[in-house]
Amino acid sequence: MDTQPQCKITGTREIAINCDYTPMPTNPALADGKPQIALNHAELSFKTKDDNWMRLELRLTKLDSLPISQARPVYIEVDDDGGRNFIRRPLQSVNLAALAAGQSVDFHERILVPALRPGHYEISLWIPSIDPEFKFNSTHNLLVRSFGVADEKSGLNRIAAFSIPR
Repeated sequence: MDTQPQCKITGTREIAINCDYTPMPTNPALADGKPQIALNHAELSFKTKDDNWMRLELRLTKLDSLPISQARPVYIEVDDDGGRNFIRRPLQSVNLAALAAGQSVDFHERILVPALRPGHYEISLWIPSIDPEFKFNSTHNLLVRSFGVADEKSGLNRIAAFSIPR
């Protein structure tokens, strides 16, 4: 069974990304109080040359029964290989607190994004702490329980990588 993300990325000026991810088993030993949520699927499409509307679809599944008492903000971000952030937008439609145990939900979003220069980029989900004191502390971010997605060092959930040629 292949557990690594399966992504199809097409285009150079009009990028289309379609990825499927394999959820990890729940881990009862996780006692940090963070919910166990899997990213099952992501679809994105956008143009790279001019400001435009990115279309984004995410399918998330609540793996455990731990209640989520407060909605955590979820952001989409695009960074270059040097770690410089080019896009960071809140995903208003994504409400993790509304997920029920064992339930998968599709979230749809349309966000305005700027043109991107030629280069290599990574798209991630950033789910920071709801405590303002820890918002920018990566050890307090929520990492999804899908194989090949969570990056513990950065505290980001890597969706896919793509390149824009010169």
